[in-house]
Amino acid sequence: MEIAIFDNFDKLEARKYAEQATIYLLEKGVKCHVKHKLYDKFENKIKSDNLVLIDDNTVVDSINFILTFGGDGTMLAAVKKYLAKDVPIMGFNVGKLGFLAEYSVVNVEKEIDSLLRGEYKLIERTLLETNYCGETITALNDFVVEKKDFSKMITLKVYSNDMYVGDYRADGLIITTPTGSTAYSLSCGGPLICPNANVFCITPISPHALTLRPLVVPAENSISIRVFSPTNEAIMTADGQSLRVVKSGEMLDFYQSTKHVKIVVPTDSTYFDIIRKKMLWAEYSFGK
Repeated sequence: MEIAIFDNFDKLEARKYAEQATIYLLEKGVKCHVKHKLYDKFENKIKSDNLVLIDDNTVVDSINFILTFGGDGTMLAAVKKYLAKDVPIMGFNVGKLGFLAEYSVVNVEKEIDSLLRGEYKLIERTLLETNYCGETITALNDFVVEKKDFSKMITLKVYSNDMYVGDYRADGLIITTPTGSTAYSLSCGGPLICPNANVFCITPISPHALTLRPLVVPAENSISIRVFSPTNEAIMTADGQSLRVVKSGEMLDFYQSTKHVKIVVPTDSTYFDIIRKKMLWAEYSFGK
């Protein structure tokens, strides 16, 4: 078996558990592909043909699983790099909420044993795509189209499957997947969406109208947005990254990707367990 280790090396806890996991996997005879900073920690301590250095530009075809140590951001970085390879990702959370990084680092060796024994579930997550200037951009959480100038709102004319939806005068719009419904969209009043729901949500950012509420649409529908900005420019981001400048009058088309992300989760895990535990959703003290 071959496993790639992604870690947020700037976080002491992430670094500590990534090192622990790597040592344990090597003891189990697993080939570990690690990045420069983690590799340098072991270079003079561990001599093993199973410890392999990978640089930021290398994608290894033979990897069976990816382990991430950090928060959801670390998982998103792994998704972006290995999307074309369809490699399952197991996330260990050393961030704050960690909706995607579901495993605890408290029992990291025990969780790795479960993985090696095949005791896990694979959950497929839907992705969004857009093609901008000939480049395909993919998002697991969301696309955000928002004003570039801090002082002025923009107007966004929205269509779904070429059907006119409406005009949004706001600071911007979030096009979110079910996975992203617990992220930026939630902060802007969007609904929680079960990950296996085949839908997307259009969530306005600070709209200048009381009636502009989040709108859930079928995932098979395309979503098109024409941007009109008083400063002639807006910005688009995918999962908080991949920033692009959008000219006023340009049309952006978003659609369901043919690819999916496979997330490793415990066999007894449910979405409702996660939102109760991490958001205290539907948690009351009655009868306790």
